[in-house]
Amino acid sequence: MINIDHISFEFAVTGEDFAHKLYADWDGFCRDCFEKVVEECFSAYDKDKILHEIAQLDLDLGSIPEDDLYREFPRRLREELLRVMPSWDTQTADERKRTDASRLANLLFYLEHGYPKAEWADSDFSLTEELNWAASQPIAYTEGIVKLCLKKEYVLRRLLWHTDDDKTLVSLYAIALSETSSDLYEKRCFLEIMLEMKPGVPVRFIHGIADDAGLHNMAELLDTLSVRRIMETEAEEHAEVDLPPYWHYLYEWLVKYYPFNGLAVFGGKGDFIRHLHHRLLTFIHKRNYSFYLSKAELTAGFLLEVFGSTYYIEVLNAIYDLQPHNADGSPVYDGYLNRELYGIFLQLSLLRMPEIGGEKKEETISGKEKPEIVMDWLKVEITKGDTAVSTLLSAVTGIVDDSVINRLLSSVSFRIMEVVEQVRSYLRSHAPEISWLSGVSESRLSFVLRKSILLWIGNGHVVRPESESIRQLLRLIYQEITGGDKEEDIERLSIQFYLSEESWKKLTGKKETSSFASHIKGLKTLLADKDVPELVKRRMLASFLEQYKEDYADAVLSLHEQGLLEDTLNLISQPVLEEIIRQLVIRGSGTYRVTELLPLLYWLIIHESNISAYLRDTASGLKVQLLLWLTKAAQSQIEVKRTITQMLPSLLTALFSEENIPSVISLISRERAEETEDALYDVEAALGLLLDAGLSQSSKDHSPRQDFEEWLHQSEDLLNVVQTLLKSRWNTDEGFAGWLEDTTVSEDDKRNLLQKLTVEKPHEWIRLLRKQPRESKTIALATTCLSASQLLQGMVRVDFYQTSILSKTVEWLQRKADKFTCLSGNNMLLSTALSKALLLYMQDDDTLSGRTLTENETVYKFLSYLHLVYTGKPNYQDDTEWTDLSGGMAAELETIVSGMERQPEQLLVWLEKDTDLFVRNAVHLPIESIADTTLPESIRKRLLHSYIRFQPKELSDYISRSVEYRLVPLVKWLEWLDISDWMRILTNLSLSRAELLQQIMTWLSDNNQVKESELLTALVTCLINNRVEEWIYNSREETIYSFIHLLPSLQVKTKIEKEIMEKNMKEELKITKVGDCSSAEEQVEFPEVLFIGNAGLCLFSPWLPRLFVMLDYLDKERRNFKDDASRIRAVFLLQHLAYPEEKDYRELELAFNRLLVALPVHIPLPKRIELTHEEKQTADSLIEAAKANWPKLHGTSVSGFRQSFIVRDGRLEQQDEKWLLTIENRAYDILLDSVPWSFRQIRFPWLKKCVQVVWHEK
Repeated sequence: MINIDHISFEFAVTGEDFAHKLYADWDGFCRDCFEKVVEECFSAYDKDKILHEIAQLDLDLGSIPEDDLYREFPRRLREELLRVMPSWDTQTADERKRTDASRLANLLFYLEHGYPKAEWADSDFSLTEELNWAASQPIAYTEGIVKLCLKKEYVLRRLLWHTDDDKTLVSLYAIALSETSSDLYEKRCFLEIMLEMKPGVPVRFIHGIADDAGLHNMAELLDTLSVRRIMETEAEEHAEVDLPPYWHYLYEWLVKYYPFNGLAVFGGKGDFIRHLHHRLLTFIHKRNYSFYLSKAELTAGFLLEVFGSTYYIEVLNAIYDLQPHNADGSPVYDGYLNRELYGIFLQLSLLRMPEIGGEKKEETISGKEKPEIVMDWLKVEITKGDTAVSTLLSAVTGIVDDSVINRLLSSVSFRIMEVVEQVRSYLRSHAPEISWLSGVSESRLSFVLRKSILLWIGNGHVVRPESESIRQLLRLIYQEITGGDKEEDIERLSIQFYLSEESWKKLTGKKETSSFASHIKGLKTLLADKDVPELVKRRMLASFLEQYKEDYADAVLSLHEQGLLEDTLNLISQPVLEEIIRQLVIRGSGTYRVTELLPLLYWLIIHESNISAYLRDTASGLKVQLLLWLTKAAQSQIEVKRTITQMLPSLLTALFSEENIPSVISLISRERAEETEDALYDVEAALGLLLDAGLSQSSKDHSPRQDFEEWLHQSEDLLNVVQTLLKSRWNTDEGFAGWLEDTTVSEDDKRNLLQKLTVEKPHEWIRLLRKQPRESKTIALATTCLSASQLLQGMVRVDFYQTSILSKTVEWLQRKADKFTCLSGNNMLLSTALSKALLLYMQDDDTLSGRTLTENETVYKFLSYLHLVYTGKPNYQDDTEWTDLSGGMAAELETIVSGMERQPEQLLVWLEKDTDLFVRNAVHLPIESIADTTLPESIRKRLLHSYIRFQPKELSDYISRSVEYRLVPLVKWLEWLDISDWMRILTNLSLSRAELLQQIMTWLSDNNQVKESELLTALVTCLINNRVEEWIYNSREETIYSFIHLLPSLQVKTKIEKEIMEKNMKEELKITKVGDCSSAEEQVEFPEVLFIGNAGLCLFSPWLPRLFVMLDYLDKERRNFKDDASRIRAVFLLQHLAYPEEKDYRELELAFNRLLVALPVHIPLPKRIELTHEEKQTADSLIEAAKANWPKLHGTSVSGFRQSFIVRDGRLEQQDEKWLLTIENRAYDILLDSVPWSFRQIRFPWLKKCVQVVWHEK
């Protein structure tokens, strides 16, 4: 950079006439003979990030003849400048230090004012690049940026709006937490804005922090509002649909019912809340946030993290006991999430429930997936030896079956498992020959065997030497049958079951003296020896596997390489195989996966004979292939990173041919009806897992192959390809359309990438879609790649309410298609038509983040597009069959509502039994149902509270509409919802504004004794009267001012009293210190010179005030804008006049717009704002009117008008009394002479200086 602060010339002219001419043409002389030369010489330094300082430059150009001045002066000036100019590629240490200091000062200046300093103005300024540079410098540089952000809220907003590098933002956030010169209030505001604008940054910090001190610092800043936003961000799409509100409800439940005086372990309530915040962050820090999170996993993990494994049951029950209960111990109804929490607690066996009527509840033991739980219980309880334990053990024995016992044994020792199996078989087959078993029934013997084995495990006999261990088991059986202890009978029987020590050594050797290879070799010899009994082989195999149980994966692979795996699996018992599978699943996929996967895996191996015909590779059996897949997963650890729904398709695809998978699933479904009650759990669990993974046979919309293409490509690599395409080939309209038509890209690749884009990045997909013409090939090509279900899956992340309505509509149409010839009697498939109609719906600017649509509007718009797909005409009102179709759909919805009227309580209870049902159905009920007076009041309230948690934005819009159109009076909303409910709604709209309003109400309540009812009314009025999306743009001062003027009790105060009260509030809330700029900052002027690219906006200046009035931007006097939010909308509205396409803008590109609306330079501008349909339409009408009033442009299109005159470079120069706008000239500017209105001087009542336009001056 080179900056010239001052220039002076000294001429000695002999000719008076020449002097007069030079004076008269002084501007031309400076421009042609000085400015052009300087620009030519110094332009090489424009992009240089080095500051060159020349304190003073005296140039003596010598004597020049008057006639040669205009030619000789520039030549000599160029020579002198090139001679004295600094070398651009060399700097001393001091110069580098000065450059760095100047560069940092420029960065800080830009953050405050939105434009760089003059000496850096010619560079291609990039905030992200400058921040990355500052991060590479000494820590003091970054600390300076952070301090500025902590002191001034608008600086932080500018930084977050115009920086996309999350890594740099995480670094800034970490420094802010440790900044010692800032207080907690400043840091809390910093966190609120971060969570509102870039919530992923604090969450990335939580996951990446290396020390616990950072988490402690952050925990100090949390409150219930920020906690909720963190939970929502952490869960994102990697969790059950309603997990964030459930998690937050659990958090608030713990805070609400924790004893005020505290518990000894965690202290008082204040101490507990601080502890809770810290453990929340620790819990998030420890987990892999890409893993799918269920409510059960969350609840168990979170409570263990908060309370610790020692106390969590006791503390949880102590808290649970403090809430209101019913007689059976269940909580008094407090909403859907209250029931959900209670159900999860019961599912995890966390509550100690009271007995009802003296009846004991049936105890259940689950030894299938986690046998170690039962093992630990047995070891603890049986050693007590009292009568109560014996009674309880008998009860447990009656519940468990042999399969549970087998899993317990196999988790202890494979060898012991085989021994016990032999004992059971021998006793059952030889019972008539054994005197003390004579007369014992089969059921009695089975019971005795199970109980004796449980006692045997609990007493620790299983770990004794084999002979002693067998003897102890037989003794327990003998005692249970006879009540005696006859050693001769026990010894006579025991010799049947253990091998001699010599035989043991001869067959297998010792692990500590033999290598793994020699063990395998000995095992191979053993299995090939036909003289060795099968009984011996089984026990030798069990012993071998047990010796290497720390690494089953290596043992399995070695057996496979030696060709022994098939024989091994045929010999070992089912429980041994199941235990190997369990351990491999734990190693490869984690403990949480065990309970999900095992039922399906067990079902597969049990029914191997029925499904072997469907195997992909018939050369080896199902058990072999399954174990090898699990072994590879355990060794690679790839599956740990995948959810069950991602892992399961990969497993089944590896085992079976893709076309055979539906047949396998069908077998499971048929088995369900044929299984015994004992096996029913495994079958239902297996089916449930397949349904969760989307692999059920019920899918009608697309083939199994398409299903698998969708699930098998859920990987980061595919998403990376999508992101690369978005930045390269899909970044233009033509690029995206060309990619779709590119025949070198396979159809499978197109389908997979479009599905990934639609589901993972729906906002980007909708943006691309809306840039395509409706009649283009893009829609047709996309229809072949995307099904209706996939489109809905992406849409739900953009607008839950509209998607839920569309989902129900699509489901209804699929179900009723056969009854309407307009759907079934057409050459087009219904599935294709639904996809295309959904794509057209997504293209519509009014839908999905456009204006808020009612249910009827949503359905009507979709059916119109479906009618367009089938007939080519959008309007179906004149088509009888289509109106019947529409009426039938509406009638079914009315049936749902009328069902609520007849049995409202029962319907709500039914819906709340299942989370997904509740979310899909209760929330799907029209939000207008709240205003339906035929519904009971209690039901309307319950529906209302569900909308608060699941659709706060839609509810907020409906509240505003209902009050405006008197559908529901304001007093009814005030009656239904308290302040906490309203704050919950506000938090979902703007975290920082919700926190500010909370502080304002607290201050007013404490200092002015304003009643809560009055504060509530003002809060609701504030919500109704303000555009939610604009809250982020209004200053804190504006919020305080508007809120105070909504309180009737304060209107009796004089203007001075109000000003004093506002001043005191701002001081106590530190508004002037943290929130907004000071008066000195408001006085910072625009830069002296601005270069702009939309200078032609001056042509519209006569109509701009009227345009702003029509869009309600101005105040009642129409002499100024209502607020900063209106000014910011006006900035982007003006940009729409020049550039109708929506895109991101740098603040410098909007400089002229900012000047025209008098938006102070310190107020940051976002990259883009979504204008409403009304705003765009009104602006487009202005362009049409201007063009129509300019006769010379009657043959020019609007686009041609924009490109020819509106998009034009210009130079804005600030002078004492005005702004001078000089616009570049073009050949056709002669047409400006025919403009029938004045545009060369712009005066608005809100502008301090007028703008003088110099354009095509004669």
